[in-house]
Amino acid sequence: MHNSKRDLLLLHGFHLSGRPSCAPPISLVSRIPLLMGWLKVNTDGSSLGQPGYSTYGGIFQNFRGFVLGCFASKIGMAFPFKAELVGVITIISMAFVRGWHRL
Repeated sequence: MHNSKRDLLLLHGFHLSGRPSCAPPISLVSRIPLLMGWLKVNTDGSSLGQPGYSTYGGIFQNFRGFVLGCFASKIGMAFPFKAELVGVITIISMAFVRGWHRL
């Protein structure tokens, strides 16, 4: 069971009791500071289906953690891999145009 209300209602419709899955363990995440002049970039793509309605986006941060820019856009119908790939290509292109070469 994926712990959604929809799943629980579906199980109850068949007179079954669901046992929710355990919460994942919490793990400590640490961030190594960037060197002066370097940028941190994050990008992600997503699809609602295979293929499905797809979007992608990204964010640029400087070595101090300040946001320098971000973007989001839709692709239309695509597979998740294409959404991820278009996000990566877009972020590299945007960095190149702005003269940001230390990513």
